[in-house]
Amino acid sequence: MNDSIRRFVLWVAVLVLGAMSWAAQRGLAPPAPLGVGAPLNVFSAGRALEQLRFLLKDESPHPVGSRAQREVRARLVERLEGLGLEPKVQKTVGCHARWPRCARVENVVAELEGRQRDAIVLMAHYDSVPPSPGAADDGAGVAALLETARLLRRLPPGRNRVLLVFTDAEEVGLLGAEAFFGQHPWVKDVRAVINLEGSGSGGPALLLRTTDDGGHLIDAFRSVAPAPAALSLAQEVFERMPNDTDFSVAERAHLPSIDFAFAFEFNHYHTPLDTIANLDPGTLQHHGLNVWPLVRRLRDVDLAEVAGNYPYLTVHQRVWLRWPTSWTVPLAVTGVLLVIGVVVRLRASLRGLTVAASVLLAILAVVVTGAACFGAMWLADRFVGTTVSFPADPWPWRMIIVGATGLGLSLVAAFGARRVSFWPLFIGAWGTIGGFAVAVAIVAPLAANLLIVPLVLAGALALLLAVTPQRHEAWLQAVLSVVSMAGLAYVMLTVAIANEQTQGLRLAPAIYAWLCLLAVAWLPLKPGRVAVAVCAGLVAVGYVRMSVSPLYSPQRPQHVTVAHVLDLTEQRARWAAYSPNPLPDRIRRAMGTLGRGDFLPWFRAPVQVADAPLIEAATPTLTSTRSGQRVAAQLIANPDADFLVLALPASAGIEELTVDGLPTKTRSRDGYMALYVFAPAQRPVDVAFRLSSSGPVTGWLAEGRYGLPEVGRPIAAARGLLAVPQHRGDRRFVVTRIEF
Repeated sequence: MNDSIRRFVLWVAVLVLGAMSWAAQRGLAPPAPLGVGAPLNVFSAGRALEQLRFLLKDESPHPVGSRAQREVRARLVERLEGLGLEPKVQKTVGCHARWPRCARVENVVAELEGRQRDAIVLMAHYDSVPPSPGAADDGAGVAALLETARLLRRLPPGRNRVLLVFTDAEEVGLLGAEAFFGQHPWVKDVRAVINLEGSGSGGPALLLRTTDDGGHLIDAFRSVAPAPAALSLAQEVFERMPNDTDFSVAERAHLPSIDFAFAFEFNHYHTPLDTIANLDPGTLQHHGLNVWPLVRRLRDVDLAEVAGNYPYLTVHQRVWLRWPTSWTVPLAVTGVLLVIGVVVRLRASLRGLTVAASVLLAILAVVVTGAACFGAMWLADRFVGTTVSFPADPWPWRMIIVGATGLGLSLVAAFGARRVSFWPLFIGAWGTIGGFAVAVAIVAPLAANLLIVPLVLAGALALLLAVTPQRHEAWLQAVLSVVSMAGLAYVMLTVAIANEQTQGLRLAPAIYAWLCLLAVAWLPLKPGRVAVAVCAGLVAVGYVRMSVSPLYSPQRPQHVTVAHVLDLTEQRARWAAYSPNPLPDRIRRAMGTLGRGDFLPWFRAPVQVADAPLIEAATPTLTSTRSGQRVAAQLIANPDADFLVLALPASAGIEELTVDGLPTKTRSRDGYMALYVFAPAQRPVDVAFRLSSSGPVTGWLAEGRYGLPEVGRPIAAARGLLAVPQHRGDRRFVVTRIEF
């Protein structure tokens, strides 16, 4: 391929890459929402939003046990009754599957009758975290199920019952789901579970994962979904992360289950920005287009017939690419064999040493591009002084990542591939990609389809060209390179874009690792020194733009969470502030002299601490009796308490722990077993346990409330619009030492 053709082809490839980037973004865009005037027999995001506005009213946060949550629950029951259903409230205690954490929960459940006892559960949780209105997490799921219930009421009963389950206390450990699946009599009839979740404020409602025996649910979804967004990679990722949804409880109950969730604009997750105004109506429409056709299908099929999970991938929310899991390794090997077939066919014109060198060159391209991205992002972090996951203007970081990827590749190509002909470079590039595909197929078979599909396409096209007399025609080689690169670009860019939106720059390798693999496919095009200069310029422009761009904005603020800890034993109070980024000066000034310290005596997470004013605070009441190694205690919270904590040293050997008679875990952390009880103010909390020793045991009792005390108003004001609390939010603790 002479230089003029190569330069022309490079420009064409850049245009194709831009087209694939646009296509990847379009493939991740949720469908257009339907308004309230849509036909009554279709799912309407407009009608679902009306339900959500009614449920949330003034959009007050509504964590478990709060007055706002009681109001949301009452409105939810009212809406279900308005649909002609007879909702019931399951009042019980739910406890975490792994940690000593319990809550008084009130799940709302309702039934749509079927001709048989077998049942499908439609599930979403109606509580929020303390700092968040919960419009997306998980108000969108609740609203989608209410609109789905309206549609189901228009149909005659199906073969299977449909159970609507709105769980409580999901945000503090899936406790409502634990109570439902562990205690409710309906569970014995459940044959399938559909769970809806939301994080962030938009993006596609993705088929996030299924249970190992949920292949038949994927089949049903595939047969009816009008706009499916599905990527089995998500299942592989989720299995390696600590994150959980109510789906996990159904999975542990050995029920075939499927989980749908969205997570774009993840910076809004668990913050005050999780509002109806920020929720993308198209995302809510996508939720409905997932659950409504699926439940309509499942209500009339035999749910006793289950099937195993398998790899799947949707293209542009239209085409499914899928195969049995047992095919994954053979397909990856087939892709490699196709590339080897090209070597065999061209062996007369190839030199073995040149092919081997090209493979090493491709591996070097992966290493160099990865190192260039890592180095560029490291320098960006030093430049701004921190790692900002979701900067106000993400484009400087995008330019740096794309430019660094292209720079690393162009350096390798310009100085290592100048005298290497097309076919060795193509074989080296796709042979290397094939090696990655085989490795991923073995380690994470549900993720390997991202590489297998473009690998087989590239290998088949290459072999087809290799057997023709025109195999050395420059324009045919150019077409082969560009088409092969385009196939890989669509899936790599899809994952990179999704990872940026859902993981942020704190996990930047989850973004640029895919681009590094994509870069290898460019080696046969031999980008030269001009490409080096262009990519270096793009990186430089990224740094310049970064220098004039604000790190935070009202729509993408910094996360700063503050607590007030009042230790009654030592008559001392402290502020504790946590942020993944340096605290702004205005907040530091409002807090006073800061140092590093532990958050709580039993929770040694290092945070910024400062002396705080002592305040008047009511204390919880503890009464206990001890007989040898057995302890029975009763904890009485104050009426406005949101949670209680009983922290005992793990060395005491706590066993057989129960809360209101329900067994729970005794797992410890930082040397303490810390039992959290949420919504404790309804009535006294009965706790019993056995100690391994007969000696006295000293620990801590704490009562917690959400929000800061009055003396914290200057700190809250100092956050302004550019900082918000996240996750558990601002809290105040009253702590006292106890002894058994």
